[in-house]
Amino acid sequence: DVGEYREQKVREAAAFAEMLGGESIVFEIPDGELQDNEEMRLRVCDVIREVRPTVIITHFKNSMHKDHMTTHLIVNDARFYAALAPLERENPAFFASRLYYAENWEDAVGFVPYVYVDFSQEAYDLWIKAVSRHWFVTGSKSFPYLEYYKHLSRVRGIESRNEYAETFMIPEESMRVLKGQL
Repeated sequence: DVGEYREQKVREAAAFAEMLGGESIVFEIPDGELQDNEEMRLRVCDVIREVRPTVIITHFKNSMHKDHMTTHLIVNDARFYAALAPLERENPAFFASRLYYAENWEDAVGFVPYVYVDFSQEAYDLWIKAVSRHWFVTGSKSFPYLEYYKHLSRVRGIESRNEYAETFMIPEESMRVLKGQL
């Protein structure tokens, strides 16, 4: 049932966020029906201005899911709108200086890791416990999500000379050439 599925996903998101010390904010939009429009950009802009995050993590631009691609577009523009002082909203302008695109097997086409963030065994164990709150991670018969991401975090850790790591892309305009000696 679509309604029950939505309630389940909202509960799972809240439990996950709480375990990691965060907060889940979910708009009343049915799964698969996210609209690519200015109203959504302004709603997300308002959340950014209210929460004032230093980091925003969203979907990479390419995906097999329409909602993921739409989210990418909305969040990028909402971040821009949130920083515009002349755009009058309830809260004052705020610029979230860091924007990252998360690695996701469903958004993999063209994704090239740019930033590696390592984390401890303790953080890994907490993540496993938190992400296991999501039914699709532990109950899906179509894809072994938990196994895939456990192994991916280890592979990314090995690539970065760490135990575990998560990778992200950043907006192309934020990429810079690093100068150094060989």
